[in-house]
Amino acid sequence: MKDYGIEVSVFSNLHLLNQDLATKLSRYVDYFLTTIDGPREVYETIKGANTWSKFVNNIKILREIGVEIHVNIPVSKINYRRIDEAIEKTLELGIHSISIIPVIATGRAFESKTYVSSIEFKEALILANNVCKKYSLTITAWCSPFIGVFRDLSNIRFGNCRDWNVIDLTPSGNVVLCDVTGLVITNIIRDGVVESWRKLCRFRENNRINQIPFDCSKCWFSNNCRGGCYARSYLISNSFNKPDPLCPINA
Repeated sequence: MKDYGIEVSVFSNLHLLNQDLATKLSRYVDYFLTTIDGPREVYETIKGANTWSKFVNNIKILREIGVEIHVNIPVSKINYRRIDEAIEKTLELGIHSISIIPVIATGRAFESKTYVSSIEFKEALILANNVCKKYSLTITAWCSPFIGVFRDLSNIRFGNCRDWNVIDLTPSGNVVLCDVTGLVITNIIRDGVVESWRKLCRFRENNRINQIPFDCSKCWFSNNCRGGCYARSYLISNSFNKPDPLCPINA
């Protein structure tokens, strides 16, 4: 894929990685993404017993072979008050490419009700921003384009996936509308890259995903936020055209 100018990344908890597999994947993968929920006791509360040592060991393997690593920190009810510790632990592992993301109401997070509220996420953002100031670090908040309404989070950047030209693939080749929705648009093995991209674009256009929801149209920040995370809106309200449930203005 590198020969065609297509950037390839792998998102993994790294638990099953080993030296041989890491070396093979490094030939095709531009960078690895993984997650840290906090220090060891927090991490293993969420990921399971005896997972921390596997994770740390495989981080070392990737760093030794020169693979770029990005750490994304999920913010849940379990760890939202310890996000600063998660960032410090990431820095201790030698990784400075960091993002945070609010856990979305799907899968186990939905069943256990561990996804965060707007107030809890704001608390996590403040902790993150404070520790970033301490280390002169800038991180990114994923799936949170509404955070621009908080003018005091100077060390946290944000973007909007509505502007990205990306395809999310499952291991079986299914093209999904955002990796958390589970909505299968097509299959890249069956239809190929070009036709799969066309079908994804048509789906987004037919469902008005790139349009600002009516309820957000009068908001001063709507041209930047554009309704926030459409996946979170869909999972909560069964609509792509409702305001992000985490938006502090609409909370």
